[in-house]
Amino acid sequence: MEPYPEVLALAKLHLLRFVVFILLSGVLALVLLAVQGRKGRWYALMTGTWVVINALVAAALHYHLGHPPHLQLPSVLGHIAFWMGFNLILDAFYCLCALVLYWLVHATDGFDELYFGFGNAVLVQGLGLLLIDLWFYRQLVLLI
Repeated sequence: MEPYPEVLALAKLHLLRFVVFILLSGVLALVLLAVQGRKGRWYALMTGTWVVINALVAAALHYHLGHPPHLQLPSVLGHIAFWMGFNLILDAFYCLCALVLYWLVHATDGFDELYFGFGNAVLVQGLGLLLIDLWFYRQLVLLI
């Protein structure tokens, strides 16, 4: 028996982790905004933007998982492996972008709060997504 149902179940669990991460990110941004006020606004703005984008990705993934393609298992696994590899590269790129934003805090004048808030938000999102995607990829490899 091919593990196609197991792959779908694993992908649905990945989606659930992703949605929980989105919700926690949004709540954290609101809490920081309430606690830090003006100082936390840039983190909240960037995180809010990420929450909207991630929610759209989650909705598309939910639709896609509800309508699985009628492909053979090797094609499905190849498709998932390609997109997970792409996601992992993007996640690492987000973390590098956060480092650039941290560098800009010290390299420029006048935008310290903006760069620091955006850098924190991008780093939290990048690392969070990297961990979630690595966990899924590891489970997928163990399944194969």
